[in-house]
Amino acid sequence: MDELARRIISEYQPADLHVGDIPERFAIPVPEGARVVGSVVRGAPDDPDSATAYLDVPGTTDQVRATFDRLFSERGFRPKAPGSFPGQGAGFQHSMTSPRMAHGATYCAGEDGPFYTLGIGAGDPAPVSVLWNGGQMGWNPCSSRAGHPVQGMEDIPSLSAPPGVMVQAGGGGGSPGAWYAQGLAFTDMPARTLVDHFAEQLAATQATQLAREDADSASWGRWKLPTKDLETIVAVIAARPAMRLLLRYTFSPGQQRRQNWMLQSSTVRLR
Repeated sequence: MDELARRIISEYQPADLHVGDIPERFAIPVPEGARVVGSVVRGAPDDPDSATAYLDVPGTTDQVRATFDRLFSERGFRPKAPGSFPGQGAGFQHSMTSPRMAHGATYCAGEDGPFYTLGIGAGDPAPVSVLWNGGQMGWNPCSSRAGHPVQGMEDIPSLSAPPGVMVQAGGGGGSPGAWYAQGLAFTDMPARTLVDHFAEQLAATQATQLAREDADSASWGRWKLPTKDLETIVAVIAARPAMRLLLRYTFSPGQQRRQNWMLQSSTVRLR
């Protein structure tokens, strides 16, 4: 069983399995009376991307949450205030939390660097997962610079991945009339198949497809949205064998034409 587990977790990314143990370097707190099932460290041994500890913790969901709030607070980490993840609204829906671990929190100690994500399942003792993330994946939920929708685009729905595909919503930004967002989908699904899935979601909102191109390693499409004067471009790039880079750019062609005209006019006057 141990050999099988090691092969499964290492199939797409270097990973180390620690049965009944959590490496001290990640400073993952263990409540009194909890049972350590084990942990998985992913990434290069000398520079890991993440580490997840699996515990059985006695108490109700609220009690377990309060315990971790206290333990993380002692380490200088505070729960992130509830709100949208980066990528919500005109981007991609974040789905890195397992539905079975729907209760929990994200703990931050500043805007950059490592953060922790807590997942609490049903039961007593409760199955608990604690994820340490090195904050090196180009997106950090603790940063105030990520995930602020541009006014007028907060009502544009985000796109969700197919069932069973986890998405890490990335940062986004822009200006009035234009908004970009990115994300990572952890799957070996062909790029064109993912774009097909997003196309179905856009069609359900009465969006009209304007263009589409597919290739082995990348696929993209462009749609006219029924909301205001907006279009959206969605692209999927096969970044790794089991990872897909998601890109989305939503914009107002009319407003961009006006901005370009004003810029060109200013250039003419300066000459």
